[in-house]
Amino acid sequence: MPIWSVSVSGGSILPESDLGIAISSQPDNWRADTIVGEDIAAYVHSGGTTGAPKIVKLSHFGMSYRHWTMQTAMKLTIGEVAIHDTPMFHVGGLIGRILAALASGASMLIPSMMGARDRRYISNYWKFVEKYKISRLSAVPTTLAVLCKAAPDR
Repeated sequence: MPIWSVSVSGGSILPESDLGIAISSQPDNWRADTIVGEDIAAYVHSGGTTGAPKIVKLSHFGMSYRHWTMQTAMKLTIGEVAIHDTPMFHVGGLIGRILAALASGASMLIPSMMGARDRRYISNYWKFVEKYKISRLSAVPTTLAVLCKAAPDR
């Protein structure tokens, strides 16, 4: 399974792995509607919370179902801003936090490449919430425990 790159505006294009080039080079008769729910949509890292770390195969159906359940529970709306400080390569970070928000029209703030492991970010957490008008947050228990010890000034 290849790993694809996506260039940003003004960034370097890596022709051998660029997703846009790969899609544009598909034959005219290639159609996305030939994908079925059981087909693999993504290979995602599982951090090993309940055992050894592993790569998990996620189907289109599974990802769609997870998005639907998250949206049913969270009822995200257009214009909301969610803060995301868990690993995006991890199944919980990608499926549980990013997809539901983005598919619902919410914005996703990624404050640090290190996520909640970045001490500077954590020490300024409530400033991020205020500055970017965060309406949704989600964190692992250890992050919540740290935040409880450093409540906002108000």
